[in-house]
Amino acid sequence: MTRWLTASEIIELGLPSLPADKGALSRVIAREAWRATPFAREGERGWEYHSSLLPLEAQAALLQQALAEAPAPRHDAGWEEFERLPENAKAEARRRLGIVDQVNALVSGGAKAGDAVALVARRADVSGSTLWGWLGLIKGVPNADRLAALAPRRKGRTVTADCDPRAWDFFTADYLRPERPSITACYRRLVETAAVEGWSPIPSSKTLQRRLENTFPAAAIVLARDGREAAARV
Repeated sequence: MTRWLTASEIIELGLPSLPADKGALSRVIAREAWRATPFAREGERGWEYHSSLLPLEAQAALLQQALAEAPAPRHDAGWEEFERLPENAKAEARRRLGIVDQVNALVSGGAKAGDAVALVARRADVSGSTLWGWLGLIKGVPNADRLAALAPRRKGRTVTADCDPRAWDFFTADYLRPERPSITACYRRLVETAAVEGWSPIPSSKTLQRRLENTFPAAAIVLARDGREAAARV
């Protein structure tokens, strides 16, 4: 998929959630300060803008165009399962792929993985812990197969202790960071914060640790806490 586009190219694509004329698009670029971000560059073709600057609806449409032009995927077990999914699940996989592509583009440009995840998570309105999980799912997966790897899967029923979702997000965000805090320290901060905020219920430290290990692939945990080189060895 083309990642760097001039204003003229963006207009020609006719993407949703964007103006249909260059003047209006120029006003959007100025208002949202695209050129002040790492997602804009000036080259031989003039100013070019990375696709991650576009609204999510436009990114999804751009990805769909690329998928329509791409060769047919391999028909291994992963793709066979993907093709049996309902259309809404396939659309969710495309959305996830667009989001992780933004992270990978930033990291390829020199950004730290943690900083890239934090920025993209805010832009895409997803939790950092969720995004780390998606990155773990595609570790070592060929680019052509990442869409299938990111598709939502039906899961069997599992019995887990209840945990306030706000507490869970707090706990995972605290633990999955480059400072590599211990489970004990994260749990202590969680309990203190939960008491102030009124979060309940809060399961035990061991229960949260088991849930963390069952929720996130090992590579995602290592990537968040130790960086890409360490994750490559997992």
